[in-house]
Amino acid sequence: MGVVAILTLLVFAVAFWATASTRDALHAPQVRFAAVGDTGRDTPTARSVAERIAAVHRETPLDTLLLLGDLDQDDGNGDDYEANFATPYRPVLDAEIPLAAALGNHDVHTREGADMMQLFEMPGRYYDFRIGPVAFFALDTTAEDDGTRLDNTQLSWLRSKLEATSAPWRVLFMHHPSYSTTDHSSQPEVRRALEPIVNEYGVQLVLSGHDHQYERSKQIGSAVYVVAGTGCCVDGKDERSDHTAHFESTGGIVVVEASTTRMVLRFVDAEGGVRDSAEIRQGEKSGAA
Repeated sequence: MGVVAILTLLVFAVAFWATASTRDALHAPQVRFAAVGDTGRDTPTARSVAERIAAVHRETPLDTLLLLGDLDQDDGNGDDYEANFATPYRPVLDAEIPLAAALGNHDVHTREGADMMQLFEMPGRYYDFRIGPVAFFALDTTAEDDGTRLDNTQLSWLRSKLEATSAPWRVLFMHHPSYSTTDHSSQPEVRRALEPIVNEYGVQLVLSGHDHQYERSKQIGSAVYVVAGTGCCVDGKDERSDHTAHFESTGGIVVVEASTTRMVLRFVDAEGGVRDSAEIRQGEKSGAA
């Protein structure tokens, strides 16, 4: 792993935590963030998505960019960071957009994900932070030889953090989806572990990657579930389930704007087209905006 690469990411990670802390202290009335997963491969899609993220940030600055795992699409070796992430996502790094990452299954193939955690300055395998009215919870859904890391320790931590927060919006982000239609499909062990907690504590938005498409669910319990593994590759499929509200098979990002009472979610493709839009209001069902 190159020292220069580590120092480069350290600068942006420090910027993120400082920004998050400042925004929380000021109780910012509105937050704007984006999310995308499966970013760790240099492809034309990755480069065009990175350019779109930078363009979105130029229009109105993003408070944070959530990376939904598979930061490296090979085996999570830090030596590949420059080729697999820094090169295609250079516009994002140059724009100094604050990053917050979750681990994906590819990331943990080398040293259980230690390289990616160090490069992206993750404070732990799972962690939380708040920016204004939004509380964010990064989860580790990757698997060990004896089962998922989404164990009682992590779930107890999540319960305690959700119970403690006063934020009107609660957003979980991770790699493996509770609800998804194509390729890997829904992950039943993730759903069994998280859905009761999501509904008990009123989580409104659950973001994941893993499957290389965009899919927004209908509201299920308290939450809308979004898959956005659209950061470097797309599967080219168009498959829907009973839970599906909208589906797209193209590169792009999720952009979310949240005030204290209203959250608007859009899927923006690499060319800047808005392919999907939905609104969530406090205490109401989500609907197409």
